[in-house]
Amino acid sequence: MSRKRYTPEQIIGMLREAEVRLSQGETVGVICRGLGVSEQSYYRWTPCETSRVPQNNFLSALLLTRSTC
Repeated sequence: MSRKRYTPEQIIGMLREAEVRLSQGETVGVICRGLGVSEQSYYRWTPCETSRVPQNNFLSALLLTRSTC
């Protein structure tokens, strides 16, 4: 089975939706099942400083980490 690759724009959209749903009290597991991604992927996509990094820098950092995997 091949891996699903998400574009950086799709990842950012999912992270924003997850942030909203977390603020509404849902758990990470329920959110990930709803988004169709694993919890491992979710935590890999959410660095500790995500909210402090401008979007363009976040995209660059995300692309760099994907190319080293």
